Amino acid sequence: MSYVMSMDQSISDVNDYSAYGEAIVGSEGSVWGTPDIDAGTDACDNSYGYLPWGGDTSSGGLDTGTIGFSLDANLATGTDTLTVDGSAITYSDASSGTVNSVEVRVGADVPAQVSLNDIFVGFYQGGAFQEGDSIPGLSVDTTDPSSSGTAEDVATVTPSSAGNDEVVVSGTLRMIAPDGTYPGPTDIFCQAFIKPRAV
Repeated sequence: MSYVMSMDQSISDVNDYSAYGEAIVGSEGSVWGTPDIDAGTDACDNSYGYLPWGGDTSSGGLDTGTIGFSLDANLATGTDTLTVDGSAITYSDASSGTVNSVEVRVGADVPAQVSLNDIFVGFYQGGAFQEGDSIPGLSVDTTDPSSSGTAEDVATVTPSSAGNDEVVVSGTLRMIAPDGTYPGPTDIFCQAFIKPRAV
């Protein structure tokens, strides 16, 4: 088991993943706007949900409070369940083999703070736990006037064994935008991507 952490001043693209789950600013619970949570794959439509975050970005400011974030990606069955603040959405697709690595990241493209703490990444085979790794946390703070206003913090976790067909990523999430900041739907985010092992 190994993991690598990196802090970057740019928002990177993620490609070739078999499952993902994310929480973003979205439309703050309005079903007429951008979803606040979604899960799926890089090749298909996804499942999504709407959560009323704290604050109101239309008048400036946002604070989700500390809430739970968990993605259970079962590549054997093709079923992925994302649970954020007690609300769960499920995405189902064809099975997609075994897990090569997991990339967890938080980021902001406006003056904001976002963190995912107490992260645990657990790997399973046939429903049986194989190995896991704890990560203290990922965080970004772009509210400092000297900040570029754009940053991301990323951890990549790679299991030592090759046969894992399910992974669970969990932690506690918080997204904050101070008064006077008007983040767009995707300007603050917490994401987990599952990359498959090549066959």
